[in-house]
Formats: sequence, C-alpha cells, structure tokens
Amino acid sequence: LYDAPLLLFVKGNGNLNHNRLLSVVGTRKATDYGKQVCEQIAYESRHSGVHFISGLAYGIDAAIHQACLDQQVPNFAVMASGFDYIYPYQHKKMAGLMLEHGAWISEHPPHVKPDPRYFPMRNRIIAGMSDALIVVEAAKTGGALITAEFANNYHREVFAVPGMIQKPYSLGCNELILDNKAVLYTSFEQVISHLQWKNAEKGIQKRLDLDFSRFSQNESAILSALHQLGDLSMEELAWKTGITLKEIALITINLEFSGMIKAIAGNRYRLH
Repeated sequence: LYDAPLLLFVKGNGNLNHNRLLSVVGTRKATDYGKQVCEQIAYESRHSGVHFISGLAYGIDAAIHQACLDQQVPNFAVMASGFDYIYPYQHKKMAGLMLEHGAWISEHPPHVKPDPRYFPMRNRIIAGMSDALIVVEAAKTGGALITAEFANNYHREVFAVPGMIQKPYSLGCNELILDNKAVLYTSFEQVISHLQWKNAEKGIQKRLDLDFSRFSQNESAILSALHQLGDLSMEELAWKTGITLKEIALITINLEFSGMIKAIAGNRYRLH
C-alpha cells in the first residue's frame, strides 16, 4: 500500500499471512448491543478459519478481542505504542492472553510511549492488514470512521452494523451505509458469502490441474501467484510478481475475459 509502514514489530504466535483476516472496530463507548454483536461475530466465526484484527482500545475493540478469546479464535492487536507500553493499561491481561494464538503488532519500537498522533496511523494498519472491515458502532466522527476511510481507500470491503436512528453511536454506521461506503451487515454468514469465501475451496482441483504453458510470461506469473496464494489484490499481485500496476490492470482484464480469473469483492482476483 502507498503509505505502508517500513516495518512492523510483532510479538506472539499468530500467522500474519493468514488468508482470512477481518478487522472489527467501533466506538470506545460501546453499548450492550454493540458488545452482543461482537460476541455473535466471534461465536459464528469459531469454525470458519477467520482471524480478527482490532486496536485494543476501550469499547468495541476490547469487546471483539475478549469475544475471540472466549471462543478461542486467533486475534491480533495493532498498537499505537511500543510493546513496553500496553495502552490502555487495563487491557494488559487481555493482551497477554492473545499471544498464544494471536499477536501484538506495532510500527513503533518497544520503548515508544503512546501518543495521540499515533492512533490515526495505527488505524491504517488495521485497515491495510485485513481483507474486510466491520464497523460495529460509531458516532459521526472518530477513529472507527477514520479506519473505514482507510479501508475504502485501500479497496477493502467495508461492512457496517445498522443501529437505531436515535442513538448517537449508530449515526456513523448508518451514514456509511447511506453513503454507499459500507455494505449493511446482517450476520457473519453474510460476510463470508459476500467475500465469496464459501466457494473458495471449490476450485482447488482446478487449480492443481492448471496448465500455464499457453500463457505469456506475465500472464503465467499472475496465474501462478493466484494458484499458490489464493485471492490477491492488484497491489499484492504487483508486489508478488514484480509487474507494474499498469500492466497488471491490462492483463487481469484479458484473463477475466478469457474466463481464467474472476474479480471478487474488495477489488481482488481469484482463479475462476
């Protein structure tokens, strides 16, 4: 991504290259409704192979982290500080429990203290690392909407949980849906279906039998990357193959017309 950090510090046992990563964010003043949605997401995802990312903050972040721990679902915390300073301090125990199956992530060395400037920067990492973003509750302004804006800029799919029009922490989600910046969230199953992860395994045999001999060198490189790694964005294809984005844009159109690849949600491609 154009504003990716130069490096990331990681502590824990989680797989950051896992092929199904969802981020969940929201207000720091989560309601019971928002917390219940987080619990439902974690519960429904427990056999899906999905891992989760959030920011360890109060409210929705803490709710999804705790719900994932309760269901033994791997999850990652992206921090706005170095690992020597867990913020907020009250979440230190919860953060420690993540390390067995998840990880802490930061672009800052361990000795760096939390700073207000780092929180918006942290949000871009949450959005960039994930395949899609779910905004559970959000006011008209705040970090959750900043993360949603990053996700849209990165061509990630955004989902928003609708709420009562009278509630201040539903306004942000409702406006994301109204402005077509987010898909209306109804269930975890809907997210899986929308991202076409349900059908991802159906093409495995076809991928194993794929013959690259009739394609150009660049076409073969793109098909090989999709064959080995699964769904990829144009930016990821450029990084994996060394082909320019301009060339990839043309090649993917040709491969799509020939029926070899398919465009899916989030501006990504997979073998057809």
